[in-house]
Amino acid sequence: MTGGLNLEYIAARRKELKLTQADMAEKLGMAGASDYNKYENGVYKLNAEMVPSVAKALDCPIEKNFCAAN
Repeated sequence: MTGGLNLEYIAARRKELKLTQADMAEKLGMAGASDYNKYENGVYKLNAEMVPSVAKALDCPIEKNFCAAN
């Protein structure tokens, strides 16, 4: 995928910080880990309002959450 969210980076960064999917769900105000899992695996799409919260939870610049466009 080019120019979209870099879900591989998001998952890797979460693991690097030793955050569980349940931790991320809580930080993002989701009901639970199964909801967050669907976003991280691309079943659901993160909306524009959620991306800054993901960056904050992962303590990274927002740009890191996107793939480079070709």
